[in-house]
Amino acid sequence: MVLSIRDAVAGYGATQVLQGATLSIEPASRTALLGANGAGKSTLLLALAGALRLQQGSVELDHRTLQWHRDRLRAHRRRVQLVVQDPDDQLLSADVSQDVSFAPLNAGLPESEVRIRVADAMEVFGITHLADRPTHKLSYGERRRVTCAGAVALQPDYLLLDEPTAGLDANGLAGLVDALERLHTRGTAVLIATHDVGFATAWAQRLVTLSSGTIRATPPPAPPSPTTPPSLHLDPWGAVPGLPDEAYDDDGLITKRHVRASALAHLRPRPGGLLWDVGAGAGSIAIEWCRAAADCRALAVERDPERAERARRNAARLAPARVEVCVDEAHRAVEQWRCGPAPDAVFIGGGCSPDLIDTCLDALPPGGTLVAHGVTVETELMLIDSQQRHGGDLARISVEHLEPLASWRGWRPARTILAWSVTR
Repeated sequence: MVLSIRDAVAGYGATQVLQGATLSIEPASRTALLGANGAGKSTLLLALAGALRLQQGSVELDHRTLQWHRDRLRAHRRRVQLVVQDPDDQLLSADVSQDVSFAPLNAGLPESEVRIRVADAMEVFGITHLADRPTHKLSYGERRRVTCAGAVALQPDYLLLDEPTAGLDANGLAGLVDALERLHTRGTAVLIATHDVGFATAWAQRLVTLSSGTIRATPPPAPPSPTTPPSLHLDPWGAVPGLPDEAYDDDGLITKRHVRASALAHLRPRPGGLLWDVGAGAGSIAIEWCRAAADCRALAVERDPERAERARRNAARLAPARVEVCVDEAHRAVEQWRCGPAPDAVFIGGGCSPDLIDTCLDALPPGGTLVAHGVTVETELMLIDSQQRHGGDLARISVEHLEPLASWRGWRPARTILAWSVTR
């Protein structure tokens, strides 16, 4: 079961775009098609999808040449789906669920089967909550996800994506990576045309370049660095602590970006290190500890079940298989953790008490670090007392952000944080 284009010649008017291009796409493969503007990447995808008739050459699926007849084209397009670069060229219905349903309904599938496929495709691309939203009220990134879901609802063997990363913010790119990984595990072959060489190198199993109308071999992507956590190879942010706050799903209880970067600098992640994150909130400290060095992992406790579930979702997306989140009171979780390996560092962001501080310090090996944050006056007094008893550094962190103020601009201060760090 191979999709291929052979000796393809195609153009527009007197301009020849494809001049003998030949390419084969294996089942369940990840291929990135690179090339300059105007090289013919979109034209090649259109031809592979049976949406553009070649002047010369052939398109083949399962070694059968595509015939330009209605029934043959219809059967081909059910197995080979193309998502074009501009989502507005592909949105056809009034609301999201109708649009995602369009292709499978048009293919003649039973309504019961369509409902199952549409629900699955929307879940894969994270748009279930948009099901009833009018398509004209979607953001650009949401429109891109809707068109992708509409193609995936047909459950094609081959999915062709034209510049899918263009115009996406960091969250949108992370969502796309997650969706593509899920499709790959299902056996869907994906061919992406892109200018994003970094993304292509990280994501693809095979790189090809379209130049002067023909396909040229490209060296295979370099293997991932053994010192970089695997989750970062398809990640838009890298390993440096201080991810944007919008990278996380949270309810407001999150260590903010600038404060988080300071905390991680004092915690000093190192390869193979174990962190205890007490009062995890959205899980941001544990997650960025695990992202910062190879083979790091974290144990996190959050007493609120909803927040703990958010932390789990954030960890699954940003630091897969590295953060273990439990729902419990802080002191009980810490006592249980003491039965296992000693932590290299401890962060206390909530549930702080003198007994908890003493227990965590006792669990640390020589050279281990504890960082605790306080917002309330009561917690500040507790940290000041702890610093007097155990030493370490105290710092008040105040951050202000520039915001509109009527027709001018002004600085809005965030809550001041008292940060205590101590090395045993």
